[in-house]
Amino acid sequence: MQIRSNAESAAFYRAGKVEHMRTDRRLQTLLRCQKSLMNKELWLYSKDTHLHVQTHTYV
Repeated sequence: MQIRSNAESAAFYRAGKVEHMRTDRRLQTLLRCQKSLMNKELWLYSKDTHLHVQTHTYV
C-alpha cells in the first residue's frame, strides 16, 4: 500500500510540472498576441494622429 501511495504522489508531482509548463506556454502565447495587438493599435493610432496633423496644417 505504501508503494502505491508514493507512486501516486510522484505522478501528481510530475503532473504539476507538466501543467505548469502548459500554463506557462499558454501565457506566453497570450502575451505575444496582446503585444501584437498593442503594436497594431499603436500603429493605427499614430497614422490617425499623423493624418490629423497633416490635415490640420493645411486647413
